[in-house]
Amino acid sequence: MKRIISIASAAVALLCLTSCAAYGKCGRGNSDGMEKSYSIKGFTGIKSELCTDRGSRNFSRWKGWNVAEITVYVEKSSGYDVSVRISDERYSDAVRLEKSGSNLIVKVMTVKPLDRHDSAPEVEVFVKMPKIGFIDLSGLVSMSMKGEFTSDELEVHLSGASTLSGLVSRNICSTVEMSGASSASGLEISSKERCSMKVSGAGEITGLKLRTSSLDLDYSGAADVSGADISADNVDIDASGAAKMRGSITSCGSAVLALSGGADFSLCGEADSMDAELSGAAKLSLDSDSCGTRLRLGCSGASSARMEDAAFREVDVSLYAAASAHVRATESLVTDVAKTASLDYYGSPGSVYHRSSNIREHK
Repeated sequence: MKRIISIASAAVALLCLTSCAAYGKCGRGNSDGMEKSYSIKGFTGIKSELCTDRGSRNFSRWKGWNVAEITVYVEKSSGYDVSVRISDERYSDAVRLEKSGSNLIVKVMTVKPLDRHDSAPEVEVFVKMPKIGFIDLSGLVSMSMKGEFTSDELEVHLSGASTLSGLVSRNICSTVEMSGASSASGLEISSKERCSMKVSGAGEITGLKLRTSSLDLDYSGAADVSGADISADNVDIDASGAAKMRGSITSCGSAVLALSGGADFSLCGEADSMDAELSGAAKLSLDSDSCGTRLRLGCSGASSARMEDAAFREVDVSLYAAASAHVRATESLVTDVAKTASLDYYGSPGSVYHRSSNIREHK
């Protein structure tokens, strides 16, 4: 009897091995990768889309769905070249490429594992193109760019957990919008006329170089911008929530800042004229090697400003509630400070309007 059972077990094992060899569905997705080239040309933008095509052959076996993590490599070139590399050829339909209007569409497919141990395949998309003016990434799509691109307009949208790195663009006008947990690094944008940037949610930027005439920045939620190097004739910044920014700002004209909630900005640079309004628990720190013409500072709530290392000839300060500020005025200082607030000033201004016990001078 034991011999019969042993023979039966061996037969079952042999059958399983034969099935695995025939169908390639055993193991942990060890099939060879595949590459495919596309003859798509004439596009100036790239957009990713999540597609749940239930007609795919991969929706027939397991309950779990996988979405491939896709990396798009974009390189500046005089012509067009598009190709795809997928780590497991059994999932050749994990991504689809097509052209719609002036955009290359990267369709991210939801697929079912062909084996219970399979994970989502790695997908790489390689693109060479002469110019780019539109980028729209979502989900788990990452884009890495190489080369300097030029265009009349640049429009960038990042959402979900998408990432963008290495964008170098020269244009006339640009718009950048980030939301969700999207992130960007190593961005260099030079816009001749205007640049608008909006970062919300948990959007994060590491390494940002902006050059433009007019700059409009809007940060909210837990937006975090570090390593910023900004130069513009006119700067308008609106930050709320727990938004943070670290870096330098140079403005030949005016800089307008409105910080609320728990916004925390630590900046260095210079501005000829600055208007700053702080509320809630907002914090602003400014360090400058040059002397500006005019500073108007308003703080309320429990907000605070440390600007004693940024000199202005004329300073006008209004502090309310439990707000506090440190400023440096070289010619004149005008104050409106509530009894519950506090002001420390430096620079030995010749004219000081409104002195009280909670307004302290430092030589």
